[in-house]
Amino acid sequence: MEKQEKAAIASSNARKFKIGRREYTAVDKRTYQLDKRVPSGKACIKTCAIRVVRDRPSLMDIYRIEHWLLGKGFYQKSSVPKADRERILAEYNLQYDEGLRRYCNSEEALWELFLKKFPAKIADEHITSYGELLYRAKHRR
Repeated sequence: MEKQEKAAIASSNARKFKIGRREYTAVDKRTYQLDKRVPSGKACIKTCAIRVVRDRPSLMDIYRIEHWLLGKGFYQKSSVPKADRERILAEYNLQYDEGLRRYCNSEEALWELFLKKFPAKIADEHITSYGELLYRAKHRR
């Protein structure tokens, strides 16, 4: 194929998809974010990939918070080290949720555990809620 033919095919493929602002939908009290690439026309959950935006705290969230509270800084990797996985599951009483397909626990229970384990660090940082703690561990370096 020549360059012109390839360009024509690429532009026709690009017209099939439009990239717009992200749309959100709520199902069963959980918030979902539609994927960036939406087929032209109406956005439909059946044809679009959806993912949970924020629901229950996961194993990865807990590891990032613990890593930050121990003074090790921001944890950039996308997986929990195998050596720490079983310890965190037992220590924070995480249960596997079939619906979410991940280990999780309630925010209130985890907040109480973090307050017991790291009271000085949480007081020094003036953190008042689990959401603020998660934000600092994930986004503040």
